[in-house]
Amino acid sequence: MVTYNANLTASQQEGFPEFFKFQAGGAIDYLTSWPVSLSFLGQTYAAGPIKRSGFTKDSQFASVKLTIEAMLTPRFLVYIANHPIEPVAVTIYRAVETTLAQYAVVFKGEILEISAKGNHVVANCESGTRKVKTRLPRFICQSFCNHDVFDARCKANPYTYRLAATIDTVSGRTLTSSDLAGYANDYFTMGTVEYAGDYRLITKQTGTSLSLHTAFGAAFLAGLSVYLLPGCDGAPDTCKAKYNNWLNFVGMPLISNHNPTVWGVAE
Repeated sequence: MVTYNANLTASQQEGFPEFFKFQAGGAIDYLTSWPVSLSFLGQTYAAGPIKRSGFTKDSQFASVKLTIEAMLTPRFLVYIANHPIEPVAVTIYRAVETTLAQYAVVFKGEILEISAKGNHVVANCESGTRKVKTRLPRFICQSFCNHDVFDARCKANPYTYRLAATIDTVSGRTLTSSDLAGYANDYFTMGTVEYAGDYRLITKQTGTSLSLHTAFGAAFLAGLSVYLLPGCDGAPDTCKAKYNNWLNFVGMPLISNHNPTVWGVAE
């Protein structure tokens, strides 16, 4: 006689955890949709609230699109905070929970855009075939630096410039801290505030006041300790005076503001 439990076990499907790899520059995040963290392909994929939509196909460019919903991670922060935007590569694997050596790559592409609300983000992604629609090359002829401050190519050490500060007041997206009293206006503009592994982009710094792109949650209150990183506008003088990093500057400060093929060359 076959018992209910035996019949249920025989008919149950094995679990199929999915593994999400996000890479920007030389930094990588590993997340899994499984309830517990798993070791996969030599890396530990941290368990976290993350899920994806089904796939849709662009018939014109033969590309595949999907949406990922997750908590804000450092790699998502890179996409939101940096300008120009640092490409974030996405790879999704699917495996059998009991035999992780058996897996398939179900998606490989890049993040197109991200919307954020508090600690939650929604990322729209597209497969690598979208390259036919992307402007190339990665570096362009411009007077400003092609790097993003503190990225793998910039090489400036963030810990050299990181400031530990105490928040005095919180009002929505506006913070104040007396620890900023000795810094010039806009020193931290386009930088970040870090609290307990959570990040926010600083859109403006005036004196001891900071304006954020998105407010922290209700638990973020006056008296908390945070870390601040300054921003960079990519200008040659900023690279020299603020970061002493001219050796790694990749821009063309003397490039003409006028395209000679359009405007001609003055005699």
